[in-house]
Formats: sequence, structure tokens, C-alpha cells
Amino acid sequence: RPFHEVTASARRTRKPRPQATAVHTTPAADTPHSMLRLFVSLQLLVAAFAGVDVCPGEGPRYGDYKCNHDGTHRVCAQLVEESSGSPLSWGEGGDFWEITGQKQWQWDTSIVSEPNPGDSWCICMWAFAKLIGRVGCENVHLRCDSTDISYVLGSYHDGGHSLDEAHTCIEQKCPDAVARFRG
Repeated sequence: RPFHEVTASARRTRKPRPQATAVHTTPAADTPHSMLRLFVSLQLLVAAFAGVDVCPGEGPRYGDYKCNHDGTHRVCAQLVEESSGSPLSWGEGGDFWEITGQKQWQWDTSIVSEPNPGDSWCICMWAFAKLIGRVGCENVHLRCDSTDISYVLGSYHDGGHSLDEAHTCIEQKCPDAVARFRG
């Protein structure tokens, strides 16, 4: 038989398809847990694209001189005088190294040296919180665009220190960066 006759014959003998029945399912996005996951994922995506600027003075430990790599060094703080390169005073408590008990490791010469000379460094969130507690938010020297705002605001403790005051200080000193993070 010719092909066209076989296909015509086959069409006549086919059984009708069963009709699909509607099944009601709840999309995963409708559940509260899934909505929270979606929200957090979107926040992380926004933060990733918003980026963190280079912290001028940060050493080569991360390769790109940014404060967004490990679980604690997320705050870019100005630690030395821009003009002289000497340790910057943070009020009556002294300089960063005195206040945080790190004077024996003072690395101000590394900050002003190549390959990324500047006046700042990626400091621990706990050190930032300690500084605020000792000298007040008005005396801390923070580089907002070089600080990982989203990470710090999403963290609540670091090195045994509460970050509540750090959150409040960042909100005061970096309102534009906080607004970008919160969308």
C-alpha cells in the first residue's frame, strides 16, 4: 500500500486521547519558607552585583584588595592619616591598634606601601564594633563603598562581640549604601 493510504487508515483507527484533568498545586513560591529563600537569594544577588569597592591600602591577601572574602574582615576603615601615613587618632582612645589591643602588630607601613597604597584596611567586624563601643560612631573612620554593607548588616556577632552598634553606626554613616542594600 502507498504510504498516504497507511497514514490515513492509521488516523481512522486511533483511539481518542483522554482529556487532561486539572490538578491544583500550590506553587513553591507561595509557601512562606520559599518566599523567605527567594527574598534572601535576591538580596544576595543584588549585593553581588552592587559590589564592594577596593579598600585603598588593603594588602594582597585576597588578590583584589576588597573586604568581601572571609567571615570577618568586611569593614574598610581608614587607619592612617592620608597625608602623613601615621596612625590616625580615633578620639581619646588613641589609634586603631591601641584601642583594639593590636599595637604589637601595627601594620601602618604596609597600608601606605605598594601594591595598593592608601590609608585603609579591611578590619574585623568585631574590631569595628569594639571601636564604636570605645570611641563612639562619630569617631570611627569608615569607607562605606569599600565595606561589605550587606554582609555586616546580615551578621549579628563576630569574635564574641554583638554587632548591634555596628549596624546602627553603618546606618548613620552610610545611608546611601544601606538604602542600596535594602532596595
